[in-house]
Amino acid sequence: MRNSRLVKLVGGVVLAAGLGGFSCGSGTSAGTQFCNDYAAAFCQKLYACTTADQRGSNPFAGSSEGQCEQIWSASCANPPASGETVDVNCSGGVHVNTAAKSMCLSGLASVSCDDFNSPYYADASVCTQVCQQPTTGTGGTTGTGGTSGTGGTSGTGGATGTGGTTGTGGAGGGATGCGTVEPCGGSLAGSWTLTTECLDKGELTAAVQAQFCPQATVSVVQNTISGNATFNSNMTFTLQQNVNAALTINIPISCTSGLSCAAYGAYVATYDYIPSFQCAGSTACVCTEVVSNDETDSGTYTLSGTDVNIVSSSSGTASMGYCVQGSTLHLITVDPSMSTGPGGQATIVKDIVGQK
Repeated sequence: MRNSRLVKLVGGVVLAAGLGGFSCGSGTSAGTQFCNDYAAAFCQKLYACTTADQRGSNPFAGSSEGQCEQIWSASCANPPASGETVDVNCSGGVHVNTAAKSMCLSGLASVSCDDFNSPYYADASVCTQVCQQPTTGTGGTTGTGGTSGTGGTSGTGGATGTGGTTGTGGAGGGATGCGTVEPCGGSLAGSWTLTTECLDKGELTAAVQAQFCPQATVSVVQNTISGNATFNSNMTFTLQQNVNAALTINIPISCTSGLSCAAYGAYVATYDYIPSFQCAGSTACVCTEVVSNDETDSGTYTLSGTDVNIVSSSSGTASMGYCVQGSTLHLITVDPSMSTGPGGQATIVKDIVGQK
């Protein structure tokens, strides 16, 4: 099955990791309650999405779902041992971010098993942001926490202008345009100049709904991409790319935990992995996230039919479709729930176009 996550090889937009407005809880009791809720939701998903042998290799899975809950509740509610860290730590006099709590628990309930088992899922979780140590003096939440790295479901920009499903720029050389080409294989070896990138807007909307709130939508996606991807005949590759993107995200005021739109935007912008995030409005927030990403990568690759399988030196392994049409290359991510071939065309959720 292809990896439905948007991996480093195809670059780009880092979506904000579902940061809700903040609300102070009642200290340890609120933190303990969240630990219990988190443990129940996490272990339910763990036991639904893994086999017994997979759980056996996880020391935190326990021998049953009930024991799993006990282990995770304790690890979350109690201070970690010296020199150790845990993903979620609600020990001590924490404040509970109620918006992040809601996003965390709803995300665990709705995430697919493929994404739950992905190595990138932990980076997309807002669960680490729920329990926040209070600042000294005022006792308020700091609003500076958050997971490092990708910070959320990763994605890259779609078409310029209206951000529709397919890109407005043609692939060049008479080839079919961005977002409309199915995987077809071909001769991949060579150096390709990256020219165009498009992403299905529905895919981005699903991501922000999982990370912000179920009513959030993406209305505009604008992006540019430049750089080079080289696939050598000795089955190694190198990548250098730059992506600049802007997303317009519509978020109902009901998702901001009582903050005004401007205050909500300022709060989200305090997280170090979000370069720019601003919101305006009163009954509904229109938010703009601006991202610039420079990246280099290298590794090895293999070909399997119309798929290219990547082993990256920095981001692990991934598989995606590809299609070479003359001097044009498409690196294609398709919806893994849709069939391909004679039975029907797959939905393309991402396409990067390169030219020789």
